[in-house]
Amino acid sequence: MNLWELLLLLLLNNLLSIVTLGAPEQLNILFILTDDIGWSDIGFHRSTVIETPHLDELARTGLTLNNYYVQPVCTPTRSAFLSGKYPIRQGLQHHVILPGAPYGLDLKEYLLTEYLKKDAPTPYETHLIGKWHLGYFDIRYTPTYRYFDSFYGFYMDMQDYYTHERHHYYKGIDFRNGTLPVTSFKKQYSTFVYGNATKRLLRSYARKSQQNPFFIFLAYQAVHMPNQVRILNFYYYYYYY
Repeated sequence: MNLWELLLLLLLNNLLSIVTLGAPEQLNILFILTDDIGWSDIGFHRSTVIETPHLDELARTGLTLNNYYVQPVCTPTRSAFLSGKYPIRQGLQHHVILPGAPYGLDLKEYLLTEYLKKDAPTPYETHLIGKWHLGYFDIRYTPTYRYFDSFYGFYMDMQDYYTHERHHYYKGIDFRNGTLPVTSFKKQYSTFVYGNATKRLLRSYARKSQQNPFFIFLAYQAVHMPNQVRILNFYYYYYYY
């Protein structure tokens, strides 16, 4: 059993909600990533400030793994999940990829999406909705060139939740459908944008009588901090001074 076969088995049995459509052997994967959430920020960890009833219900009816650790920030988290390696193996362990940085997750890496598309017993249809943050300076580093059939989200580190613009250093809308910019949903809160896009995708699969299994990587912007200059100034000061 190779690395991705083992990882897929673990995901299917321990980490993911599995939805079965059609034949029983067609296992569909929905992986939801929240961005920069803290241990005590959720109800089932006894948060007294933030209410998370849906996450609490998932925890109550599913399996929680409390003896494991993840990376503390965005880029290392994503590189570890998609490559199955510690970020230090790719030089991505120190910090996040900043806007304009001329690097990304190495093109030679064998990613989970490549396994699902090429080497899984039944090829998967793969989709990324939400945040990428693994490089965009060269189009080959973007999601639809990394074995995602579709991408609906943003490339960089953060943005305004309503305008979907980045205001600090690199300015302008950072949102794409595939590789094409999208500007049609200003003032729509990003959590709803991603959630509704995922629901549309799931409904399209439910209407199909026959299809390959799907892998949906739903990478919410929330609970990541908003794109505000005063917060960013603290952010850069903390890491670089």
